[in-house]
Amino acid sequence: MSKAAYICDMQELGLAYINKNQDNLAEKIKRGDVPITYNVSDTDDVIGCHIHLNKPLTRVYGFTVYMVDFVFSSIETLHDEKQHDSIIKLMQLIDKHMSEQPGYYNFRIPSHVVDVIKAFNATFERKIFCGGLVTYISMPDMQIKQSDASKVNVFLADEEYISKHEKELYDLAGAVFDVYQGQYHISNVTASKATQVYTDWISKGFMTKNENEEIIVAEYRNEIVGFWTFQSLSHCLSVGIGGVGVNGRGLGVYKSMLNCVIEIANKRNKFVSTGTQFDNFIVQNVWNKLGLTSIMSYYSMHIDRR
Repeated sequence: MSKAAYICDMQELGLAYINKNQDNLAEKIKRGDVPITYNVSDTDDVIGCHIHLNKPLTRVYGFTVYMVDFVFSSIETLHDEKQHDSIIKLMQLIDKHMSEQPGYYNFRIPSHVVDVIKAFNATFERKIFCGGLVTYISMPDMQIKQSDASKVNVFLADEEYISKHEKELYDLAGAVFDVYQGQYHISNVTASKATQVYTDWISKGFMTKNENEEIIVAEYRNEIVGFWTFQSLSHCLSVGIGGVGVNGRGLGVYKSMLNCVIEIANKRNKFVSTGTQFDNFIVQNVWNKLGLTSIMSYYSMHIDRR
């Protein structure tokens, strides 16, 4: 049997993995330093969840969208009967909550915790499986072999550059995500506006950029051919949206941008966290070859309780 602390927070999980110590994360959860809506544990451990409003999706769809994230200070990853019974109680509380607060619920279910999956399946009948996400991190002082992209200029864009090239960046991002298929394309409830979800993220990334949000840009022959956005958090650079345009393919643009982000992280004494859909094998192969490490994955399960 293997126990683990868990929260759907890539920075916290990344720190625990890098330090090879989950005690700090477990204590943080026990102290209540992370948001918890329900906790069914009868000890000082936490077997709980956090239900919270997703404002961007609520704005796009015009109905209330909630996220359900699980929080455990110490959880067996394999089946344990007593633990399973506790998580069943947690799921029943969530079910009651959903009845009292109608909405569209997106559960992020950790794929490595068997009892969460079993309890979810036992409690909810009408659910929509929408794939899942796998996350990777860079290790401290990680070095990447330079790609063959000597003719490509990759750099951290400043405010003046973003303002000047805002439309070019937005158009490139729109073209990249026009053929993207994510979890909101899979659900029959959210499919009609799924593309708008990603253009909304693009708009947020380029046009309403917060202080801790930054953008890597790749140029080839004075044309923007790639971009990557990221948030600079206290311990990591959390990668957001990104992609390479048609005119940048075959030039090593993606690897060069990844190299740039990791170099920035190393200089700031931070690590990089990033994620992609389960079936995005091309990107995962690149990350594996370049030395990134997979640390967590979750299933996306939607329930329509409007």
